[in-house]
Amino acid sequence: VVELRNESSTKVSKNWEVLGLIVAIGNLLSMVIFTTYLPKQLSERGITRGAFW
Repeated sequence: VVELRNESSTKVSKNWEVLGLIVAIGNLLSMVIFTTYLPKQLSERGITRGAFW
């Protein structure tokens, strides 16, 4: 019984690691988009750079 419980808990922690990785990659992607793509789009429309970019 103890072994089974141990196994399931390691599975859960693995899932959390994967989830954390996905979230981190998503954050990185959004940061890249915010720092490269958005300023270009805004400057093309004549919007000056604000505090965030």
